Amino acid sequence: MSDNSPTMPSPGGAPGLRDFQLRLLSGMRGNAPMVEDALRNLGAGQADMIAARERTEHIFLPAGRFENAAALLGTPVTSQTIQPTPADVTDDASLTKVTYELPLWPGLVFYLVGRPGLPVAHDFGFARSPQAPHTLPDKYTDLRAWAWLRSEVFERFGPPIEEGDIWPPYEEYKLQARDVDGYIRPFWAVFSWNLLQHVEWVSDQPS
Repeated sequence: MSDNSPTMPSPGGAPGLRDFQLRLLSGMRGNAPMVEDALRNLGAGQADMIAARERTEHIFLPAGRFENAAALLGTPVTSQTIQPTPADVTDDASLTKVTYELPLWPGLVFYLVGRPGLPVAHDFGFARSPQAPHTLPDKYTDLRAWAWLRSEVFERFGPPIEEGDIWPPYEEYKLQARDVDGYIRPFWAVFSWNLLQHVEWVSDQPS
């Protein structure tokens, strides 16, 4: 299995990209040391993260609009037209999916789906870069924060046996894996923006 551990390149990017990365960091859960490392990499602190959250609320608020993302982030890496599902919108007009590369998360892209005048908050999150190889975690101990997407964890350990708290961008699910002694045990996996944040064994007796 290839090592998907994230690295910390120089932050770079336009001011809007920096603010956007700070905004995403403010929604991470269960991995405070990694968030602090990322803040240092951006030359920022907790106060900067809070301020960036306020500056980017016009994207993620229920009244936010798809065009606000482009105004902040600039030209996307990719842009494609997709057909909506009934869960997306109430009409059959096409939607646009845009992706952006963020220096803090190499090998991943952040996507947003919508169209001008439509709230963007119904579909957004991290995805694997098209150039990245398709790999999956082999075992529970491979489940490192920021290394795996929700879809990849589900593909290897899913489907979930229970849903926990879900309030976008935060989600938690109970899945099952073998521990070091070979017992199948449940564990909680926490995600933000579709990206794994934290895993923890359930304190039940193994079966």
